[in-house]
Amino acid sequence: EDLARWLKERLDGSGFSLSEPFQEDWGWQIDASREKEKFFIQIGIMDDSIGAPQAEWLISIEEVRGWFSFGKKDSKFFEELCSRIEKALREEEKITHLGRQD
Repeated sequence: EDLARWLKERLDGSGFSLSEPFQEDWGWQIDASREKEKFFIQIGIMDDSIGAPQAEWLISIEEVRGWFSFGKKDSKFFEELCSRIEKALREEEKITHLGRQD
């Protein structure tokens, strides 16, 4: 929960509307939206790192699409949201390793 709250604080004022973090089976989620686009920011600890001195986390960003979204729709804000999250993580000195998968 601490990581989810920390990340939400870093994203406040970014132009995205953000929900408070809430618990899911696999970790925590923050809902984000801008104009008509909606995203799930999902945060979970990797099972193998629970209790380890250095925890490993997975943060995924998923664009929410409605039932009638057929075909590929380019998002105006997906990359911006990803970049803002990555920037916040890189600026935190306690985070020592960061990888990104597109």
